[in-house]
Amino acid sequence: MYSLAVWHSDFLCGMTIGYTSKGPTHVRLDLIEGAPVENHPLRGHVLQIIVDVSMNYAQMMRKEKLIIANPVPDLIDLYQHQGFIYIPEKKSFFGANEDFCVKEVCYDCL
Repeated sequence: MYSLAVWHSDFLCGMTIGYTSKGPTHVRLDLIEGAPVENHPLRGHVLQIIVDVSMNYAQMMRKEKLIIANPVPDLIDLYQHQGFIYIPEKKSFFGANEDFCVKEVCYDCL
């Protein structure tokens, strides 16, 4: 299980939940949520924080990819702007067809 909470002082601004694969393949984010408040202190920065921390975690765990599973369709362009590649309808480990946004873990940038 992988989880991350993004706080500013005592205000929960966002979170993600997912898992790391047992092999070398990936860190998977199954849920990414920002606080549903218009003017929270990290508004507009939560996704970047989650991607950066999750990418660092994937590097530490020596994984190959960071995956956003079943991305919200309205946010796919935003994920692509973060460097993710959208892959529609790929069979998952569990046998179900799922959409993914995938980003290679960069080790040259350490």
